[in-house]
Amino acid sequence: MIRTGSRIWFARITIALWLLLILLQFQARGGPASGVSFSRAVYDRNNSLLRLTLSKDEKYRKFTKLRDISPFIQEAILIREDRFFYFHPGINPVALFKAVISFPGEKRGASTITMQTARLLYRLETRSVHGKLFQILSAFYLEMRYSKSQILEAYLNLIPLGQNIEGVGAASLIYFGKPASKLNPMEAITLCVIPPRPTFRTRKSAESQVEMQRFREILFGAWLRRHPEHSDLTVATVPLLAGGPLPFRAPHFNNMVLQNSPLDQSEIHTTLHLPFQSALERSIRDYIKVKQSIGVHNASAILIRTADTRILAYAGSADFSDESIAGQVDGTNALRSPGSALKPLLYALAIDRGLVHQHTVLRDAPIQFSTYSPENFEGEFLGPLSAQSALVLSRNVPAIAISARLKRPDFSDFLKDNGVPMPKPREYYGLAPILGGIEITMQELAAFYASLGREGVLAPVGFLPETPKGKSIFTPEAAFMTLEMLRSQQGDERTDDWIKRSFTTYWKTGTSAGFRDAWTAGIVGPYTLVVWVGNFDGSSNPAFVGRDVAAPLFFQITSAIASEDTSMHDEIKQPAGIHRIEVCSVSGKMPRHFCPARVKTWFIPGKSPIDTCDVHREILVDASTGLRSCGKSANVRKEVYEVWPSDIEKVFKTNGIPGRAPPRFAPECEEKDNQAEAPSITLPVRGVTYNAKENEELPLNATADSSATQIFWFLDDAFLGVSKPGEPFFWKARPGNFKIRIVDSIGGSDQTELKVTNQ
Repeated sequence: MIRTGSRIWFARITIALWLLLILLQFQARGGPASGVSFSRAVYDRNNSLLRLTLSKDEKYRKFTKLRDISPFIQEAILIREDRFFYFHPGINPVALFKAVISFPGEKRGASTITMQTARLLYRLETRSVHGKLFQILSAFYLEMRYSKSQILEAYLNLIPLGQNIEGVGAASLIYFGKPASKLNPMEAITLCVIPPRPTFRTRKSAESQVEMQRFREILFGAWLRRHPEHSDLTVATVPLLAGGPLPFRAPHFNNMVLQNSPLDQSEIHTTLHLPFQSALERSIRDYIKVKQSIGVHNASAILIRTADTRILAYAGSADFSDESIAGQVDGTNALRSPGSALKPLLYALAIDRGLVHQHTVLRDAPIQFSTYSPENFEGEFLGPLSAQSALVLSRNVPAIAISARLKRPDFSDFLKDNGVPMPKPREYYGLAPILGGIEITMQELAAFYASLGREGVLAPVGFLPETPKGKSIFTPEAAFMTLEMLRSQQGDERTDDWIKRSFTTYWKTGTSAGFRDAWTAGIVGPYTLVVWVGNFDGSSNPAFVGRDVAAPLFFQITSAIASEDTSMHDEIKQPAGIHRIEVCSVSGKMPRHFCPARVKTWFIPGKSPIDTCDVHREILVDASTGLRSCGKSANVRKEVYEVWPSDIEKVFKTNGIPGRAPPRFAPECEEKDNQAEAPSITLPVRGVTYNAKENEELPLNATADSSATQIFWFLDDAFLGVSKPGEPFFWKARPGNFKIRIVDSIGGSDQTELKVTNQ
């Protein structure tokens, strides 16, 4: 007859066997610890630890393959815990027998590494007899399913090593600041005395330190018996685990990396460069301290290597821990208005389309769109400007004029096709893309600027060492010419002499409407840098002007980076298909023999505009009367005059610039100038669809040669009326497609298409 106690033990053994079979059915692949949650480690380009995250169960537990664990650690743990690990089937019968017959109150360890691994994996309670029995069965199971190396690997990744630290991978980083593969014998021995007493790391008493030191000396003695060649080592060479807090460097960057990496990726090696990161963060911190008095409390910056668009330094805010500025928000990935920082892309596109070159003269004069008249930041107009000056000075009207000449795909299409978020219909945005009123992230803007230094090839900003694929958005010639236009600011007083001599800086500022965002972006030697100053809540501040608050920070960071990289050098190369030619410095066109001043400009043969100067005109003047001669007088002399269109003449007059108009014709001459400039319709703007109510007055405007006194307006060949050059003529609009034509008083003409809707 079977006694009741025996039945109970039989039932327990049966249950244990069934549980073992269940475990066999659901065994995870890849090793005993494959189903355990581990930490994720992020490193910089030099393998310096940036961050070690907590596992799902709030442990610092970094998975480390056995081949990446120092052999000193492996041997030390075997000496301390299980010297016969490679010879037993999962249990050590001799140790178990000694533990069973030990005297009451005497502690004698009997658990092998395999048994301890089973306890850690399956969270077993092994103080009871049936718990110990299940641990033994689990150890057999592990030995049947896995190799010794796999079991040892799992154990070394799961052993408790003080506080919430588990595994030698995390412990090596926390206590010694190095990976487990780099520990020397004494460091390995010091680490391996923790498993029997995991609370030592949390107990600060002198008694616990003495006890831990005793354990280490015992283990070191056993080590020397195996390795007498290490007799020159002493336990005093390594302190007793005085590790500091884990690093949490580049917090915004770390968050971005972890969000964009697979959850099962335990190690992420990035391109961040810690010396650059420290220099960038320090520059922002110091700058904010100085500028707080004018309401500057927050800034973001991103530095990438131009050649491969990989991130080198990254700060999403001035202070990650400052709640008053929403410091944990990542400003580098937030959509903000770039203002004029977007204009270099427009000019690069115009150069590529053959519309302008570096010294093409553009008009900066008043223009009106129905009830809207765009202005420049300063609220004034400068008249004729070279394309380079118009870009550097962020003039809006020249940018609008350039954009109007772009055919589909135009600038809006260009931005949308290259990843700028513009979800609404193109009519919704109007002039916003040209004036920088759309939204873009710092990372996107950095990629666009880097494309100018990559021969026009756009590639996304990234953090992994792999080389990204890109697509060509500009020709190498257009990208180079655009940078050369931005290079004109090199002499700015904010650029110290040392930087000027070391490398070239190509940069542009931007200010959003309402003074909410201040930007500076550019290429600095081999790097691309973008800086933003503002508030994450979108509040405005009159101090938020790109050239006033973002540019100084840009150059402060530039100087700090240059101090870290003393070998910085230019990587911008001149393309083979570009040349320098001489043009008239006033008109930007091919000079005539009588043009008084000339300048060199970059030029793309077969693409860049090539016209003859029509601003300087050689006029015959009757020496006796001072009147303009038509060649009938014998006493004449040649004089050179600058002749500008009416809108430019008006700007000159407004700005107090004295003009020198050609004299009127002598009475015997017909008032006709064969050199006169043809009139040009400025309103409506070509390619723009106007939205106007029925009978709403829509302004029409045109410029003409200074010798023209009237403009005659026609709509589909029907006469509308007369205006003076440069003054608006108001037409009562109606929906439809129309042809607008003008004729000036000296016979010149121009025409354009007009589309009006009332939606």
